[in-house]
Amino acid sequence: MSNIYCPECGSENPAGADFCAECGKRIHKIVAEPPPAPDDSGIEEIRESPASGSASQPHHLNRVLLVAVVILVIALAATVAVFWFKSKNVEAATEPAATVVEQPQPATTQTTKTSPTTTTQPAATTPVSTVDLMIGANPQRTALYTDTGAPAGQVKWKFKTGGSVTGDPLAIENAVYFSSEDNHFYALQTDTGLVKWDHKLSGGATSSPAFSDGTIYFGQGSYLMGLDAETGQEKLKYATEGTVKSSPVIADGVMYFGSGDDKLYALDLGGGKKWAFTAGNNIESSPSIDKGVVYVGSEDGNLYAIDATTGKEKWRFRASSYGGVATPLVSGTLVYYICTDQLYAIDISNGQERWKTKVSGARRNMALADGLLLVITSTGWANLNALDANTGELRWKIETRSGDGAAPIICNQTVYIGGEKGFMALDLKNGQQKWIVSSEREVDSIPFINNGVVYFGSDDTNLYAVQ
Repeated sequence: MSNIYCPECGSENPAGADFCAECGKRIHKIVAEPPPAPDDSGIEEIRESPASGSASQPHHLNRVLLVAVVILVIALAATVAVFWFKSKNVEAATEPAATVVEQPQPATTQTTKTSPTTTTQPAATTPVSTVDLMIGANPQRTALYTDTGAPAGQVKWKFKTGGSVTGDPLAIENAVYFSSEDNHFYALQTDTGLVKWDHKLSGGATSSPAFSDGTIYFGQGSYLMGLDAETGQEKLKYATEGTVKSSPVIADGVMYFGSGDDKLYALDLGGGKKWAFTAGNNIESSPSIDKGVVYVGSEDGNLYAIDATTGKEKWRFRASSYGGVATPLVSGTLVYYICTDQLYAIDISNGQERWKTKVSGARRNMALADGLLLVITSTGWANLNALDANTGELRWKIETRSGDGAAPIICNQTVYIGGEKGFMALDLKNGQQKWIVSSEREVDSIPFINNGVVYFGSDDTNLYAVQ
């Protein structure tokens, strides 16, 4: 009879043995063949007896089910989170900020105040204009705009800043540029009023801006600043020895501006100095240029005519013993200049007076079209006066109650001017009001018109776009 093998440990035992001599377990049956030899592959195979395997199976299934439930819960939570996030972004994206009349300042503006070149609202690249632009519409400072649009008095949008908007706006194709008394220089998209960029200044802007070759130029303290029109990055910071309150005039790739250091500067667009002319006192007057001659007033009481190429004086007109911050206006053979409550018409060929008239409390900027010279005077409330450009005689007058920084512009036989609590459009022929847009406080800036939209700032801290 052959030997038998223990089913527990596999040990060989004599035939007929009831217990294994090796492990002591009872031998239940005869095993004719030895169990399979152990696997030498290094992989441990776990075998369970039928009894033990059937007992653990429910626990194994419970663990599998538990894991599946946890995974399902996590997946559901993730789905809910994604749905909530997308819903929140859609709500923000569909807010009517682009079309409402009163647009709140974007929340991202606060973050950009720490970075002058950060764009708070992504936008397509704005084509850079090849035209030189400046306050007063042209180098002669006639304030006569050739825009074909005719605003009807409907507010397109308004943008709220952190201070009064006394800075004069400048609109170039798809962007409008201006400064606020919150010490920021802004670029807004003209179609929506949203921020294109926001440049933090170390102090407020001290002059109106001008534009040429992709750069915005303006005075800021004792510097002439140049910011990239697309990004707001600083491109130029030209130091003078006085405050730059004079707004640059640009012609033939050269910009001209005055300073509180008694000098009139001529710089190329990169900031290279061509020449500097010294007057007898501060030059706050914003210069004009026509036919190669720069005209600028000084607080020494003189109006100067300076050769634009050489910086040499051609003539000077003695208007007073002091004062002289107004912007000269050049038209035809005359240059018009205001100094100490007198308006002078001066022959550009020799600096001789043609006529003069009293303009009490006259502001520094004028406008001229169709033989009418527009001047703001103030003897109590401010009035807009239309004078005959050939004689100085009064043609019509209207009370506007304009702020100190306000001045008229003209476009398509319409005069645009700010008043005590609103912005008006007047008929050039007779001064009759066409429409008015209300503001909470006085409009104290010079407007700018482009593509049928007129822009102006107010002491109520808003910049308005009116179409």
